[in-house]
Amino acid sequence: MASPGQRIEFLLEVQASNAEAKNVSVIDLLPSEMTFIPGTVKINGQSTGASINVEPGVPLGNLLPGQVVRINFEAEVKDASVFPKGDTILTNTATVRAD
Repeated sequence: MASPGQRIEFLLEVQASNAEAKNVSVIDLLPSEMTFIPGTVKINGQSTGASINVEPGVPLGNLLPGQVVRINFEAEVKDASVFPKGDTILTNTATVRAD
């Protein structure tokens, strides 16, 4: 459970199946009640700097068969004023694309 103003860390794992995946990118359109925190994206534990944002997409390049890539990033739950009274369920969905 998260509260307004709280930072949440996300972990996404992408794995190529039994063939090479070319020009892979991961797009994560956060719920409207959350704000992506620039500079928090890490790929396999390595910081990517402030220029990578999960909403337009994180480019991963080509992945070899069976290769796993881990993407971490943080987002903040918006102020309580954007929520109705009571609990609200936020669902986050990421999409992986490749050629």
